[in-house]
Amino acid sequence: EKYLRKALEIYEEIGDNQGLSLTLNNLGNIYMEKGEIPEAREAYKKSLDLSEALGNPYVIATVKNNIGAVHRELGNYSESLKFYRESVDLRKEIRDLDGLTKSLIDLGELYTVMKSYPDARKQLAEASGFLSQLETKDNYVEYYLALTGLDSATGNYQSAFKNYKSARGYLDRLQNTENTRKMV
Repeated sequence: EKYLRKALEIYEEIGDNQGLSLTLNNLGNIYMEKGEIPEAREAYKKSLDLSEALGNPYVIATVKNNIGAVHRELGNYSESLKFYRESVDLRKEIRDLDGLTKSLIDLGELYTVMKSYPDARKQLAEASGFLSQLETKDNYVEYYLALTGLDSATGNYQSAFKNYKSARGYLDRLQNTENTRKMV
């Protein structure tokens, strides 16, 4: 956090709004991890304002997804839906499959929390259609964990356990790959 704040000072000093926007988004991510939701919301709002002024659709879509997560944490589900849907629509428009998959998974998780299970399953099914097209496998873990949550919520515990094992398997492979890179 300390280094991000220093980066913000430098970007402000040199007038780099793109750097400011990205750094504010990253600062928002740190606040979310720490559970400092109001601070995250403020950082994301500033990032979104700058990104919209710059017209960078990739950053706009990412920040809108992050704002959706803030509203989900606050229990503002209608606002969360709005931002997640805007992120999904923009990511479809710019053909950002990795980001689109993440947004669809997040939207599916939100529908699960809202007990709108058919909508959750629909979003996750759409996300699954993109998974095989992605170069990285990071979204597989989130996808299978989202399915685990949905299946648990609907009482389908056998499927939930199977999906959890799939998530665990992908996570283990990702960690093994990362550990191998560190050794080389």
